[in-house]
Amino acid sequence: MGKMKELYKFLVLKDGSIIGDIDEEIAKKAIDRIKKGNELLRIGNKEFKIKTYSFPDVAGKLYLIRKSDSPLKKETLYFYLTDLLLKDYMHKKEDFKKKFELLNKAGEFFSEVSDIESIIKRIIKEVKKILNVEIVSVFKVDEKNKKISFYEFTKGGKILRTIEIEWGKGIVGHVAIHKKPLIVNDVTKDRRFYPGIDKKTGFKTKNILAYPLIVQKKIIGVIEAINKKNGEFNRNDLEIVSLISSSAAIGLQNAFLYKELEDLFKGTITSLASAVEAKDPYTSGHVNRVTDLSIELAKRRGMSEEDLKNVELAAILHDIGKIAIPDSILKKPDRLTDEEYEIIKTHVYHGARILTPIPGMKGVIPAVLHHHERWDGKGYPMGLRGSDIPLIARIITITDSFDAMNSDRPYRKRIPSDVIRKELVENAGKQFDPELIDIFLEIEEVKELLNK
Repeated sequence: MGKMKELYKFLVLKDGSIIGDIDEEIAKKAIDRIKKGNELLRIGNKEFKIKTYSFPDVAGKLYLIRKSDSPLKKETLYFYLTDLLLKDYMHKKEDFKKKFELLNKAGEFFSEVSDIESIIKRIIKEVKKILNVEIVSVFKVDEKNKKISFYEFTKGGKILRTIEIEWGKGIVGHVAIHKKPLIVNDVTKDRRFYPGIDKKTGFKTKNILAYPLIVQKKIIGVIEAINKKNGEFNRNDLEIVSLISSSAAIGLQNAFLYKELEDLFKGTITSLASAVEAKDPYTSGHVNRVTDLSIELAKRRGMSEEDLKNVELAAILHDIGKIAIPDSILKKPDRLTDEEYEIIKTHVYHGARILTPIPGMKGVIPAVLHHHERWDGKGYPMGLRGSDIPLIARIITITDSFDAMNSDRPYRKRIPSDVIRKELVENAGKQFDPELIDIFLEIEEVKELLNK
């Protein structure tokens, strides 16, 4: 039997059209045989090998038609079928392979990460890179309450705020209602386009590809790719976004659920902290101020996202143990006696004891227990020194002390700004971590407060 050679290569697209260098009648004959289940591969040509691809190429199906001399002295067609998705990349396999690998990595990322900010940033990054567009937006869709939210980020990549969009408004509203993807290559000619977002953000939209994010037949969001740099959006772009949308939708849905649980938990502990503040009217707002300053200081110190969460929780809960301290001491208008001060000092133990049974507090408890330690080792409860003091505790030591000096107390009025600055600088290396003090004094809010 003669050596088999490749003779024909052609594409059969999803709409049934044929593309390629092949006689249409031969192509239709091969397709007909495939549909009828005529398994020509069983004829017995041992030299025939099925070739496989590790990535998609075109939309539809690819058939390679092979021809060889047959013992039966007639032409025999051999063919094979591979799964293919993107026709424009038929002659750009290496380029698409890289993109397909990116999508696979993105899918793994979405299954492992649970915070909304990271997932949205990854969706934006991958879609922007693969489709070569100017901007990508991700919208949250609350179908039950008829709400659509647009996430706006700062230049540093943090979620600045969410912008509410009227239900059904614009391209995103149309996609949210109908749950089907949409391409608009000239927004000026489409009545569904809503210029309100452009007015709020200062951006100029030219064309849009919008794709719904659906989990179990429920829409939870919409991806918008805006202003394609190399021409117009097409069906192939839709195919690409469809690859990433399923894993992105599941990842985003999990992140939304996680955020709801996190907010519920945070609301609960904030209520506990508020209960402590209610015992002492002079400390009203103290927790919020300490928390905001602690997070900002931690960010400037370069702490990880996971550590920032612990910083926030520790700052909210740093004085939770005071719930066990008698009101007669907490609300005393005069300076405390030595005995009373020793009782006050036990609040760090009470705080640690209260938090110990709560899951997820492992990274928080050391900060609650040690936020009254001093850099020189003269603090309490254990007299830890320098870097032996947990970093989050060192952060809260500074922000807690600063807010205490910057607020009225039962036994004194707010300390003047110049005195507060002097106390912070002179106690760097004594009470406070000197490196953190330098960073703290560069925070804009601190500068403003100290310049009053």
